[in-house]
Amino acid sequence: LLMKGNPNVHQHLWLKPEHYHVITRSGRILIENRQRFMSRRLFESFAGYAYAQLKRMEKFEKRGYMGQKREAIMKKYGYDIKNAAHCIRLLYGAIHLARHNSIQVFLEGSAAFHTLAIKRGGWQLEAVKRHAGRLFNTFDLEKGRSQLPMRVERGDINAIVRQVISEHWEDLH
Repeated sequence: LLMKGNPNVHQHLWLKPEHYHVITRSGRILIENRQRFMSRRLFESFAGYAYAQLKRMEKFEKRGYMGQKREAIMKKYGYDIKNAAHCIRLLYGAIHLARHNSIQVFLEGSAAFHTLAIKRGGWQLEAVKRHAGRLFNTFDLEKGRSQLPMRVERGDINAIVRQVISEHWEDLH
């Protein structure tokens, strides 16, 4: 999943040190080599997930125990504020990735302010869509300037995996 550019998995390697409860030797190896898992494949993942959230925010789907709560949110705001906030968060993360070649787990400044305002229902649907459009445009511009490689080097990743397995094996014995 790291090689395929899954943002949900990548974020675990980019936490602030104080947010890890325990870091095993294997975990330390992964964190120290996190940059080697970075590639432009992440752009596709971030943009794809953001686009899916954008489409989902207007389409109510009853799913499990969240059905009634989500339905109430849709009625109150006219769209799903959770999906909208997730879309915007992903886009801010994608822009940060393109500019800095790193995963930003915690939003800061205006990015955090806007995302929280949306999540709390403070934005109208059309404003969210316009903002998402601007962020998609910014992302498209920034990803063209990115220095990330097209794909990860499989040989590097295989060496990391061997090292992780070796460390884990030693920890067990």
